[in-house]
Amino acid sequence: QQNLAFLNLRTEQNIKLQSLSGTLEDRVKAREQWIIESRETLVQSTKRLEALTRALVAIQWSTNQSDMEISINDALKEAMDLSWTKILFQNQISMEKTSDLTSPQLIIFSAPLLKNKELLGHIYFARAKDKPFQSHEDDFLLQVSDAVGLTIDRLMAIDKIEDLKQEWDSTFDAITDPVSVIKENYDLVRVNRSFAQKAASTVEKVIGKKCFSVLFNETKPCEGCNLGKSFRLGEKTCT
Repeated sequence: QQNLAFLNLRTEQNIKLQSLSGTLEDRVKAREQWIIESRETLVQSTKRLEALTRALVAIQWSTNQSDMEISINDALKEAMDLSWTKILFQNQISMEKTSDLTSPQLIIFSAPLLKNKELLGHIYFARAKDKPFQSHEDDFLLQVSDAVGLTIDRLMAIDKIEDLKQEWDSTFDAITDPVSVIKENYDLVRVNRSFAQKAASTVEKVIGKKCFSVLFNETKPCEGCNLGKSFRLGEKTCT
């Protein structure tokens, strides 16, 4: 009876041991699979981070829409396997019906381009139809679109400043009287065309030179000069 009881106990323990062994093997396999997937995820995340860094640098160096499209696509092509990248503004809505955006061979992801919550347009990312965008990829591309929106805002500000500069230059040169902007050390910073004509020179040649040298061919400031005060340029009064 003791032998039979011992045999039954050993049998039960063997069954439990086999069950525990099977569970342990399943856990080991699951752990190995998790490690493999984690490594793949880490590799993909690293690639995307590097791609995002390249894209941000490329975006900041872009000076126009076409350059930005090419730069972004080149930066993300390897990590995202993109076919092309396209930027369309609100005034280009009719172009959204182009064959590129409706091609049955491609799948398109569209992200909004915003400026202080104002919709400027959209940026489109395309790749093969058999490679649909995953949710984590959508989030990644939305980050890229945010950076593009900020850069477009910067480029628009630069264009506005350039327009204002051209307007200022035109207004400055339109003044018929000689006008100049002079530093405290008598260097000419800005002159209009009338000033250059009075100096028998050109605007480019007189910038950076001393006003007394350009106007009166002198080596020192004119006697009684009112530089820094309100004055009009009259005839040379110094000896």
